[in-house]
Amino acid sequence: MKKIFRLFASAMLLSGLFIVSCTKEDIANLSPDEEDGIQAYTLTIKATKEKTPGTKVLELGGADNKTLFKKWAVNDEVSVYKGDVFAGTLTATTVSADGSDATLTGQLTHTTINPGDALLMKYSSPNYSTQNGTLEGISATCDYAEANVTVATIDGSGNITTTSDAIFSSQQAIVKFTLKDEAGNLVPVTKLTIKIEETSNKVEVTPASGTSELYVALAGVSSKGLILEATGSDGYNYSFRKADVTFETSKYYGVNVNLFCANTTPLTLMAKGNGTITFKLRDVSSINPITYRKNNGAPVEIPKGTTVISVETGDKVSFYGNNAAYGDYSSGNKSNITSSVDCSIYGNIMSLIDENNFATLTTLTDASTFVYLFQNNTHLCNHAWKELVLPATTVNKYSYYLMFGGCTKLTSAPSLPATTLDDHCYKEMFLNCTGLTEIPTTLPATSLAIYCYNNMFKGCTNITSAPTLPATSLAHSCYLGMFSGCTNLAATPALSATTLAPYCYNDMFNGCTTITTAPTLPALTMETFCYKGMFQGCTNLTTVPALPAMALANYCYQNMFFGCTKITTPPSLPATTLVQSCYAEMFYNCTNLATAPTLPATTLAPACYIGMFENCTKLTATPALPATATETNCYFGMFSGCTNLTSIPSTLPGGDLAFCCYKEMFKDCKKITTAPSFTATSTQLQCCYGMFSGCTKLSTANISFDCGSGKIAMGACYEMFYNCTSLTTGPTTITASEVESSGCYRMFAGCEILTTFPTTLPAMTIGGSGYCFMFYNCKKMETAPTLPATTLAGSAYEGMFMNCTKLENVQNSLPGQTLKRYTYASMFNGCTSLETAPAIAATSMEENYNCWSMFSNCTKLRNVPALPNIALTTRCYQFMFSGCTSLETAPVLPSETLVEACYRSMFKGCTNLNYVKCLATSISAEDCTEEWLSGVAATGTFVKDPSTTTWGSGINGIPSGWTVEDNS
Repeated sequence: MKKIFRLFASAMLLSGLFIVSCTKEDIANLSPDEEDGIQAYTLTIKATKEKTPGTKVLELGGADNKTLFKKWAVNDEVSVYKGDVFAGTLTATTVSADGSDATLTGQLTHTTINPGDALLMKYSSPNYSTQNGTLEGISATCDYAEANVTVATIDGSGNITTTSDAIFSSQQAIVKFTLKDEAGNLVPVTKLTIKIEETSNKVEVTPASGTSELYVALAGVSSKGLILEATGSDGYNYSFRKADVTFETSKYYGVNVNLFCANTTPLTLMAKGNGTITFKLRDVSSINPITYRKNNGAPVEIPKGTTVISVETGDKVSFYGNNAAYGDYSSGNKSNITSSVDCSIYGNIMSLIDENNFATLTTLTDASTFVYLFQNNTHLCNHAWKELVLPATTVNKYSYYLMFGGCTKLTSAPSLPATTLDDHCYKEMFLNCTGLTEIPTTLPATSLAIYCYNNMFKGCTNITSAPTLPATSLAHSCYLGMFSGCTNLAATPALSATTLAPYCYNDMFNGCTTITTAPTLPALTMETFCYKGMFQGCTNLTTVPALPAMALANYCYQNMFFGCTKITTPPSLPATTLVQSCYAEMFYNCTNLATAPTLPATTLAPACYIGMFENCTKLTATPALPATATETNCYFGMFSGCTNLTSIPSTLPGGDLAFCCYKEMFKDCKKITTAPSFTATSTQLQCCYGMFSGCTKLSTANISFDCGSGKIAMGACYEMFYNCTSLTTGPTTITASEVESSGCYRMFAGCEILTTFPTTLPAMTIGGSGYCFMFYNCKKMETAPTLPATTLAGSAYEGMFMNCTKLENVQNSLPGQTLKRYTYASMFNGCTSLETAPAIAATSMEENYNCWSMFSNCTKLRNVPALPNIALTTRCYQFMFSGCTSLETAPVLPSETLVEACYRSMFKGCTNLNYVKCLATSISAEDCTEEWLSGVAATGTFVKDPSTTTWGSGINGIPSGWTVEDNS
C-alpha cells in the first residue's frame, strides 16, 4: 500500500505551521471490480488538511514551540467506509504546489450508496507500540488520519458529490521528548518506554543510536498519568512520572523531561508525614562515621550510636558513607535505619559504601554488608516512581541477610543484578514482607552459593509471580524455603538444573496454596533432602512433574507433596534401590490421591516408606510390596488413615521384625477386613505398634509371634489391634520368655467381639505396662489366658481384662511375687460375669496403688481368697472390690499395720457384704479406712484382733448395726 501522506522532516522541524497528516493502512485484499448487484460509484473529491492555529505545549520543564507541516503526494491512497463496510479506495491524482491539497478519485464498488449517507475516509487501527524516535519512522508506520463527508447527490452514471471537501484530521499526537537529568544535562538513551496510567497504552521507542531527542506518536489521552522509563547510553536506568497529562490528537508537543536516575542518586528517604528517622550506626572500631543531607543541604555527621533526625512531610534525607559493611551476621551486631513515620526509599544503596564513586560501584567486598539494615522498619515504603537500586553484580556472604525482613509496607523489591553470589547472600532478605507485590523478574546468577536464596521471600503473601531462575549449578540449600508461605504465588519458575545439591529445593514452595502446576524436574540423580517438602501444603496443586531418577538419596522426596489435597495421580517412582527416608511422608494427607505408584524395590531401607500415603483417604488399593525382609521404620504409618483402603498385600515379611517396621502401618484403615499374614520369630522396639489400630472392619489376623525364649520387645505389640471392633480372630500364638515394657499394651483393647486369641501367655517376666489394658473391653472373652509370670513390673497387668463383661474363668492364682505400682490396678474392673477371683500369691508390695480397683464393679463376684499377709503400701487396695454387689464375705485382711489410704473405699458399694475379718493392730494411718465399708449391708459381722480397741464406727470403721467379734 502507498502512504496516504508524506511527512517532510525538514519542514516539520522548521515550520511554525500545523497541517494534519495520515499514514498507510492495511486494506482488505478485495477485488476492485464491481460486486454482483451493486452499482459502481465514482467519487472525486478535494482533500485538504485541518488547519489548527498555534500549537499546544505541555509544560514539563520547557516548551519546544515547534509544529509540524505535512503534505500530500501523488498516488497516496485512502480507504472509504460506509459505516463498518469497506466501500473502495481513492487515489491522489493531483496535488497542489505546496502539497496542502489534493484531488482524490476512485470507484466505490462494494456497497450500495445513497444520498445522505455518511462516508468515512481512514486507515486501519493505529499501532504505536514500537517506534524508532524519528519523524521518518512516524511517517512510515504511525501517521493516521480520518475525514468524514456526507453524500449530496448521485447522478445516473453513479458520480457522487459530497456536501463538503474531505478535511483530514490526525488521529495521534506527536510529541518531541527532550531528555535531561535532574541537573539539566542532556541524557542520550538507547531505549524509552512510555506508559499511560490506567490504560493499556505502552510505547517502546528504540532509536538507531543513543539520542536525547525522540519524536513519538501517541494515541490521544486526557488527564492521565505519564510514566517514562529509559535506558541511558551510560547503561543506567532513568525514569520520570507526571500525573494529569493531556495529549490531544492532531497536536504537536515539545516536552523537556528531567529524568531521575537511581544509580547517581544517594540512598534517600522522603518523609510522608511529620516524625523522625533514626539511624543506629553500630559501634565497632571498623566503622567510620557517615553523613546525611536534608533536602540537599549541608552535610551532617552521624557518629557511632543512635542519631535521630526530625523530618516533616516532603523532607528528603540522603545518606553518604565510606564503610565496607554495616553489620555482623555472626554476632547480631548491626546498623539499622528505622522511622516513626512512613518514608519512601529510593536512590543507590552504594552511597553508604563510597560517597563519591557510588554510581559506578558494583562489588560488595565484605561479609554482612547491609545485614539487618532496614529490618522491621514497618514505615518503609516505595516511592511512587523513583527506584531503589542495589547495583552490585558481585556480593559477599550475608550481604543482604534480613535487609528488609519484616518491612511490611514495601510493595516493590529492587532489581538484583548480581551474577556472582556468596553464601547466605540473599538469605531472608524480604522475609515476611507481606505488602510486597512486585519482585525482580529475574535473578540472573547461573552459579549459586550455599543458602544464597534461603527463605528469601518466605511469608511474602502477596507476591503472585516468581523471578526467572536460570541457574544450572546449584548449591547446598540454595532455594531452601525461598517462596515458603507465599500464598498468592500462582506460577512456578522453570527449574532446569539436572545436577542437584543437598537441600537445594527443600521447602521451596511450602504453603504456596495458589500454585496449580509444578515445574519440570529433569534431574536423574538425587541429593540428600533435595526435594524435601518442596510442594508441601500446596493445596491447589493438580499437576505434578515426572520423577525419573533411579539413583535416590537420603530423604530426597520426604514430604515432597505433603498435604497437596488436589493431586489425584502420582508420578511414577521407578527406583529399585531405596535409601533412608527416600519416600518418607511423600504423599501424606493427599486426600484426593486415587492410585498409588508402583514400588518395585525388593530391598528396603530405614524409613523408606514411612508415612508415604498417610491419610490418603481416596486410596483404595496399595501397591505390591515385594520386599522379603523388614528395615527400621520401613513401613511406619505407610497407609495410616487411608480410610477407603480395601485391597492390601496378603503377606508381609516375618522373621526378625525391625525397629518400628510395621508401626501404625494400617492404622484407621476402616475398610480392610483381613490382615496380611506373617510370623515374627523375634521382635524389636515398637515393631507392630498400632499396626491395625482403629481398623473397625478387620475380622481376621493370621499373625503369629513365635519368639520362643526371646522377648516381646518394648512396645512391639502396643495397641496393635486397638479398637478393631470387628476382629474375631487374632493372633493365637504370643510366645516369649519376657514381655518388655508396654510390649502388649492395649493390644486388643476395644476388640469387642474377639473370640480367638492365645490361651496362654507364657512369659515369666513382664515389664512395666507389659499387658496393660491388653484385653480391655473384649466383651466376648469368657476364659482368660494363663498368666504364669512371677516377675512383674509396675502396671504389668493394669486394666488387662477391664470391662470383659463375659469373662468367667481365670486361673486360681496370680503367681507374681513382688507387686509394683499399679501392677494389678483395675485388672478385672467391670468383669460383670466373674464369680471367683484368683488368689494373689505376692510376698511383698512396693510403691503404691498395687491392686487399686482390681475387682471394681465385678457385680457377680462371690468367692475371694484371703489376701497375703504382707506389708502394705499407700493406696494398695483402694477401691479393690468397690461395686461388687454380690460379694457377701470379704477376703481375710491379715496385715497388722495399715498405711495411708490402703483400704480406702475398698468395699464401697458392696451392698450385700456382711462379713469382714480384719486383723490390723495399727489403724492410725491417714485415711487408711476412709469409706471402706460405705454402702455395705445394714447388718453383719466384723471380726477384729482382740488387742485392737481403737476401731471407730460407721463407714470409716465398723458399720453401725454390725456385730463385733474378736478373732479367736
